[in-house]
Amino acid sequence: MAFTLAAFLQFVLFFLVEMRYLLRIWLVSRPTPRDSDALRRELGTLLTSFCAFLLPQRWTPPRTSV
Repeated sequence: MAFTLAAFLQFVLFFLVEMRYLLRIWLVSRPTPRDSDALRRELGTLLTSFCAFLLPQRWTPPRTSV
């Protein structure tokens, strides 16, 4: 249980630090958006792609015997 908790906390801290770093790079390299909705959409796309890179979907549905 302790190992699982430590691994989870390490992952959360890694995610927060790396996301802040990625966000700073992204903000410097992008032109300023005209409205807050465009910024929100672009940030959502950035966060989604970052999460998709870190957490590849490996779930497969359980097999059922007929």
